[in-house]
Amino acid sequence: QSFEVDTTPPEAPLIELYARSGSGDVVGFTVATGSDDITLDRVDGTGHVDQVSFRSMTSPFNPGQTLFDFASDPAPNGSHLVMTAEDTAGNSTSTLFVLEESLNNTVNVTSPGYDGFNIEAIDLKFAEDSVLTLSVADLESLCAHSNQLTIHGGIDDTVNVIGASDTGADETIGGRTYSVYSFGGHGGTLIIDDAVSVHY
Repeated sequence: QSFEVDTTPPEAPLIELYARSGSGDVVGFTVATGSDDITLDRVDGTGHVDQVSFRSMTSPFNPGQTLFDFASDPAPNGSHLVMTAEDTAGNSTSTLFVLEESLNNTVNVTSPGYDGFNIEAIDLKFAEDSVLTLSVADLESLCAHSNQLTIHGGIDDTVNVIGASDTGADETIGGRTYSVYSFGGHGGTLIIDDAVSVHY
């Protein structure tokens, strides 16, 4: 008797919208409604991880999306949020949603708090003037399963890529254009929103 083991992880959650409280805290996300289980964790500046409590409901803005409301348990600046999608086979993929850093705009991707996640996307859209620097070692640490990382962001964000080159290929995600960068013989791939300033 033979059986198949599903080892293909789900796609990293694509955060369509985020909501702020009156004080500026992020208190909710919307993502496309799907069959995967969603969890949300908070990683503080020391690398400590704790689960965020939330309510989920159909988004009032789009019936095809689910709203995750965590207004009762927001994450303070200096910490970041990790949204994870897990399928029925136990495979999981995460998106790192970057909040404002406490002292500067540099995004730290080497926190030990990320070790328990398979992070295949980083969302810089909330934090202003983010500066993210990535090497092959960072890529392998964040997403060892696929060695592929997608970066969402805006015109105020900067990504410094050490050792990669622009392949000239494009992808469309959520109606936006992303450029594909390769680490060559190392096998890693970055897919970066064209609005982001990239230095390589």
